Amino acid sequence: MELAEKIKNPKINGYWITYRNYFMGKELRFGDKMKKLPLFRQGTGEFEKTEEESWSKLDMEVHEHPIVTGLIGKIKRPIIHNDYKELAHYIDRHNAYSSWEAKRYLQLKSNGDINLTVRQKLKYRMLKTGLLPFLYFTGAYFLMLGFLDGKAGYYLARYKANYFFQVQTKIKELS
Repeated sequence: MELAEKIKNPKINGYWITYRNYFMGKELRFGDKMKKLPLFRQGTGEFEKTEEESWSKLDMEVHEHPIVTGLIGKIKRPIIHNDYKELAHYIDRHNAYSSWEAKRYLQLKSNGDINLTVRQKLKYRMLKTGLLPFLYFTGAYFLMLGFLDGKAGYYLARYKANYFFQVQTKIKELS
């Protein structure tokens, strides 16, 4: 109902959508909240161009952030994100994502990082310092209260921090 009403507003060109994230069978209520900008009016946005040797066979292409002109609103009702298959699948998928992101980082560095969101620019600046894994864990687990989600909150914060460590070391390997 909310979506049907909000998209009638011709002044808003895109909408942020938040997710109710589940990890290891538990709903995470705290920590780093996942949000995307998947909904935008035709002709007001486009996905950033990424040069790839071939289709990555990952779903990274649909995870990228569109560049939208004009006002952007927010859909309050979250989408349930519960694609947990098993931990090995999660680890394998994020290992592949980190390889993709390391290559993407080096490509953006050579082309210039224009048209990135503030969060993406901050993430890539922190990658350069070597502090991103530590800062991510500290922020997600302590500052964003991920510890209130118990073991699942701890594990997710650690795995995501490890993801950034993988990106960081793969960039060094590729450089």
